[in-house]
Amino acid sequence: MISKRSSQWLQQLVFVGPSLVFFLLIIVAPFLLGMYYSFTNWNGAASEPTWAGLSNFTKIFTDDPAFLKSFTFTAWFTLAGVLLTNVLGFFLAYFLTRPLKTKNVLRTIFFMPNVIGGLLLGFIWQFIFVRGFASVGEATGLAFF
Repeated sequence: MISKRSSQWLQQLVFVGPSLVFFLLIIVAPFLLGMYYSFTNWNGAASEPTWAGLSNFTKIFTDDPAFLKSFTFTAWFTLAGVLLTNVLGFFLAYFLTRPLKTKNVLRTIFFMPNVIGGLLLGFIWQFIFVRGFASVGEATGLAFF
């Protein structure tokens, strides 16, 4: 007889298991292989990767000015993007919750991109079903087209 606790664990494993396997195969395994290959000298086609240790990292951080330039740009871009997004989001949320006369206008401007996507999708499907499949219905004689 299976105890209640092990039955719950088995039920959770059945539901989480496929997602966990997918996550391990798609995310974790390539990450670990990439970490391993970063410590080797391997061109992707040779049969055996040779161990290089930290020489790849010392070479790229000391001998490659293009890497340092792109790394610096990426770091600044990420920092500015994260700060700007969070500060702008904070102030927008602050102004949307205050009792302002322009509150409805701000909400409309804020939510308009979300509404437009669904609206356009509705028009596209309407075009497909009304105009696009009308010729299919006429050709086949089926009424539901």
